[in-house]
Amino acid sequence: MNNTMKKLRQTGRTTRMLESAIALSRMGKVVYVLCADCQQIRHLKGMIGNDNNIRFDVFDLTNVDMRTMKMRGSYPCDIGRRRAIHDDHIVLIDHYALEKFYGLILDTLHAFDQVDTGSNGLIDHNTKKSIFGGIDLGDLNDLLN
Repeated sequence: MNNTMKKLRQTGRTTRMLESAIALSRMGKVVYVLCADCQQIRHLKGMIGNDNNIRFDVFDLTNVDMRTMKMRGSYPCDIGRRRAIHDDHIVLIDHYALEKFYGLILDTLHAFDQVDTGSNGLIDHNTKKSIFGGIDLGDLNDLLN
């Protein structure tokens, strides 16, 4: 793990991701939070409680299209049945899941980064716009506070 990734540990990324999921849910969006494993799903669910618009799954390239950041197929329910993916949804992938499966690729990606942990993670620093397209950051930040 390179220095950038080490410096980003314990900076609240997962908490900010879950806060974003809650805010997006309050805006009526269906949010899929992808985790490293079932243990992490239980942990993150415990952090936010029950929210029908926030759905958890284990990260796997077979269940998410990384080019579109949309879920594929059907979503596993807690009761063992599967239900269809909601058409208008947002996928959030926890950093731990990405680091667990793609650590070497991420190390290569961040090999020459200068660390800036001041962002809430919702802004594309190149365009200065929300990473969620047409969603106004002011509205989202109001929901977070």
